[in-house]
Amino acid sequence: MNKFFSLSLALIAMSGICTSCQRVGPAYKKPHIRLPEHWEIKQDQTLLKQVPVGVQEEDELPNWWAAFHDVILERLINRALENNPEVHIASQRLQEYQALLLESRADYFPRVHMGMGHTNAVSPADGIFFQQPSLINYLKTQNVKNQRRYDFFHLGPMISWEIDLFGRLHSENLAREAELEASHENLMAIQLSITAEISKAYLRLRSIQHQWLAEETYQQILQARANLLKERLVLNHSSLDSIAKVEIKICESKNAILQFKKYFEQHKHRLLTLIGETIWPFEENLLCPAPMPRPNVQVAAGVPSDLLHQRPDIRQADRELAAATYRIGRVMAEALPHFALIGSIGGMSKQLADILSFKNLYWLYEPLTSFPLFDAGKNKATVNAYKARAKAAFSHYHQKLLNAVEEVQLALHSLQSKEKQLVENKNIYSYAVGSVEREHLLFQQGIGDFAAFNLAEDEAHQRKMQWLVAEEEYALSYVTLCTALGGKAN
Repeated sequence: MNKFFSLSLALIAMSGICTSCQRVGPAYKKPHIRLPEHWEIKQDQTLLKQVPVGVQEEDELPNWWAAFHDVILERLINRALENNPEVHIASQRLQEYQALLLESRADYFPRVHMGMGHTNAVSPADGIFFQQPSLINYLKTQNVKNQRRYDFFHLGPMISWEIDLFGRLHSENLAREAELEASHENLMAIQLSITAEISKAYLRLRSIQHQWLAEETYQQILQARANLLKERLVLNHSSLDSIAKVEIKICESKNAILQFKKYFEQHKHRLLTLIGETIWPFEENLLCPAPMPRPNVQVAAGVPSDLLHQRPDIRQADRELAAATYRIGRVMAEALPHFALIGSIGGMSKQLADILSFKNLYWLYEPLTSFPLFDAGKNKATVNAYKARAKAAFSHYHQKLLNAVEEVQLALHSLQSKEKQLVENKNIYSYAVGSVEREHLLFQQGIGDFAAFNLAEDEAHQRKMQWLVAEEEYALSYVTLCTALGGKAN
């Protein structure tokens, strides 16, 4: 009997080692979705270029915002990556999946428990309850060989080890590994989203600051114009109607400044929320004038297939699909036989005092096989449920990829158009400034009209505001493109 159990133990252990890699269920393959060969952009744009080589994956978020060369922006982003609550949540979720993977890998190893109990049993008529030699000797010494009822205590470690013949544990570990990778990509996606939000809020804030200053300068011009008209009114060279029109423009300018102040505070508090602070943490004052950040590097748009490597949300969807696929194999293995080894060693006696004495030591091992015979269709329903989840995960991956291609294509066209608008608005503003200078010179020489000079000043102010807005939209379109490309934009 002992030889039989030893032989069976060796055979099951060897078969478990040899066949643990033979996993049932579908194997995961990266979905193949047809993508365009290149982006629809023109090569003559100053900030766009295409590269044919795909970008490799990186474990760290690329610092695409460095293209703005703005120290405050970099400090804001670094503070947000350290303090933002959403980043902390994603980081803790990553640690959670790391712990779950370790928990799943622990199932490969035997489990050891310390057991203590009291047994009251009746053995069969033709034998004793346990067939261990140590227990037989113990019963002989107690002259209870022919008895069928036994009452004794037992103490010792118990060992159980599941043999993963059909890859149930292996499938679960593959799924946990995929979930861990998906969690890491989720952290990368949140970091990318936070950096983009901070960049957009900061760029809008700087743009509002410049528009605010321009509006204050224009208000001073209007006030000087009103004073001049009042002086001319005294000399009967002007009318009350002209003064009223200027006063209306001054009131409109004041209202515009109030709106700029409100928008400035909104974006300032948005930045504080994104960096996880309630008060401004840096010594720099945002109200201090600073140049409008502008990117001065070329955008390496690459090819559409690069999105599979560049976009963390696509990589996350890919890993979630892999986890859903592996889970199908784990559920399918539940319907197949389970093999396990169970053993224990310890002391057994009627008295607790001598339970650990050498004569009362015993050992027990048992190869155990279980096979589900009837579950009322539960396993089949569970397999169908996980197959449906895998199909949904594939659709989610497909949609993410479609959205990414659309976002990049629209962002490329937007950056192109905003670049052209910026150049055109800058030229128009230059022409308007030149017109103001000419009209002012003519007015000083007594040749030009004061009203024409005023109209030129108003036109110049309007064109300057349009130029500042174009600068803001151009910078924002660069951020949008960098985000759509997964941060790999240069």
